[in-house]
Amino acid sequence: MPAEWYFMQMGDVVGPLSAAELRQYARDGKLTRDTYVRKGGEGHWVSAERVKDLWENLGRELGSITPPHLQAPKNPDTGSTPAIITSSFPKGEEKQSEIGKHERLPNKFRIAAAVLAIVAIVAAVLWFAVRRTDDDVIKYHYDNCLRLNDRYKESIADLYKWNNTVFPLLPKSEAARTKRQKAAELSPLIREMEDELAELRKLKQRHSGNQRATRMIDTMLGLEEVHANARQLHDLLRSQASELEPMP
Repeated sequence: MPAEWYFMQMGDVVGPLSAAELRQYARDGKLTRDTYVRKGGEGHWVSAERVKDLWENLGRELGSITPPHLQAPKNPDTGSTPAIITSSFPKGEEKQSEIGKHERLPNKFRIAAAVLAIVAIVAAVLWFAVRRTDDDVIKYHYDNCLRLNDRYKESIADLYKWNNTVFPLLPKSEAARTKRQKAAELSPLIREMEDELAELRKLKQRHSGNQRATRMIDTMLGLEEVHANARQLHDLLRSQASELEPMP
């Protein structure tokens, strides 16, 4: 199977081409020695000047042809053509123009690669920043749930102690007033729990695709049971106060 050739032209890849087609592009001036070419779909990009067969064959075909605009003018007095001064370079100097052992990619590719690398770094930084922010928010709500739960436990302990020591000694009117006061003290705690639960539900919806965050939020939503108990205790205290002394 004949080898397939490709070359770069204005940032685009031209090919596949046969060797004859590639030679025709060089003959037409559309492919120069500085053009990057590749042999096969998986080959390495190299400058066309390294494809010696291409230029040797092309030189034999074009060696005796000089474009009219490059032909030296004849001397009108003598009718002779002045000698054309040419210079040749040692063959080894071709290799000195190479940078390292590998050919560099075209500038357009290098710039695109640099831009992609910068974009990837910025995206990674932003991702870590967002992740850190989310973790901080979740930790804040977790600590708040613990604080609300501890306040409820303290209220329960206080009510238990009061109910077993002070309450039996109070007259009905005083006991009723005290129960209403204890219920009123629970109201701010209940409202804070309701606000926290509303924030947790929003947070869970926002992180619905994050299993780790969702599991943590589900744990914090255990505050719903504490809230229900606090609400039930509040209503019980008010009910008992009304039994002892109905509101006027």
